[in-house]
Amino acid sequence: MRFALKPYVLCLGLSLLFSAPLDGQSLRRTFENLFRFGDCGNDALLCLKNTSGQDAALTFSDAVEGGNNLLIGFVTDAIGRSISNIPTPATSTGSIIEFTPGGRIQTRRLSAGPIYAERAPTLGKKKLLVGVLLTAMRFQALRGVPLSNLAFNFRHVDIPGTPGFGNPVQENNILQVTMDVELQTWVSSFFVTYGVLNNLDLGIAIPVVRTSLSGRSEAQILPFGSNSVYSFGGPAADPQLTETSYQQGSAIGFGDIGIRAKLNIRQSSDLGFALRSDIRLPTGSEEELLGLGTFAVNALGVASWEFGIFTPHLNLGYRYRAFADSLQNHGLLAALGFDLLLAGGVTFAADLLSDIELDKSSISIPQNIEYTEPYTRVVPATTIPDGNDSRTDASIGVKWAIPCSESWSTFCATGANQGTGMTIITALLVPLDNGGLRTGLILSLGAQYRF
Repeated sequence: MRFALKPYVLCLGLSLLFSAPLDGQSLRRTFENLFRFGDCGNDALLCLKNTSGQDAALTFSDAVEGGNNLLIGFVTDAIGRSISNIPTPATSTGSIIEFTPGGRIQTRRLSAGPIYAERAPTLGKKKLLVGVLLTAMRFQALRGVPLSNLAFNFRHVDIPGTPGFGNPVQENNILQVTMDVELQTWVSSFFVTYGVLNNLDLGIAIPVVRTSLSGRSEAQILPFGSNSVYSFGGPAADPQLTETSYQQGSAIGFGDIGIRAKLNIRQSSDLGFALRSDIRLPTGSEEELLGLGTFAVNALGVASWEFGIFTPHLNLGYRYRAFADSLQNHGLLAALGFDLLLAGGVTFAADLLSDIELDKSSISIPQNIEYTEPYTRVVPATTIPDGNDSRTDASIGVKWAIPCSESWSTFCATGANQGTGMTIITALLVPLDNGGLRTGLILSLGAQYRF
């Protein structure tokens, strides 16, 4: 065991060694600063002047703050969900414990199992599985809109005592913000699972998360007519109508720790049923974009079948998230797939994964701007479409059980201990829709050791 643990200690050390140093402000604050234009000498998001040189920030501030909260909500939710969905590979790795008709316990060789899903068999009493999975995610689009081309149109405040929106004429001014954002997350997920009983596994997954952000945003005042009532400064004859913000930062720390349990309720040579729970603790800093910041529970029923080397599985369940004032973002979870034991101890695994939102998203898209003066028209508030954030993904992966040889004798075993030893994991997750803040392809690499 002493030698087997060294790779995981090394991975943790590398994660910390290559992490960027933190600056004085949180990563959430860095993101908020993409909506901060001008220098007011205070904490205001926006600094504007009118033609008299007076502060006019309040004319757009509420709308800008709404757009800021919208993006922060999407980003925080997406990173937290993506980290919580990083797999802990199936605990039924390599072999299966079952009872014979005579009541004796026997161990039977099995494939290395799925990656993003679960199947019914458990580790077996006093068996231990430890491992690490390294996952890289680069977020690319928000509900199908590229992060390199986000746009907001912020409306002027409706001045009290005037009939219709657009009267007086300065209400027709628009503050347009375009954004180009790069957002990446790397996760080193360390996991341990222990067979408490022959049919009960308990485990923990501890993610070490590094999130980095860089972005550019440009605010532009779009006047109604030839002259603008507002500016970011400059002389009256040549007012400054644009302002640009550049931001970058990174953070590293623990994500939301997962506590997991699986109870096998029936197992035969061709069919198994189990119950699985996954509790996510709010240990990841929401302020540093490292976790959800809320308590969450996934509860699933698991069924798996065996047809020789072909072992399909089905997972169905429910996700509960502890929002104090809403049932939104609770959802149904489903995974349908198979794993196939090939020659040389290689297992191929594939899954179709769904996370279906039960309610309308709690993140509200701003309403389009409707003018009645000097004529009726509608201006879109943002390029981000309304809708829910259900997700469907496909995953493929390969697990390779290291064959025994003299040079690898520490990491593999034969005979009575068949099914123990080192397994290398590779996995690829492919998004199939545009729900929420989405990544491109997600690559995971890792290793696990079963004692």
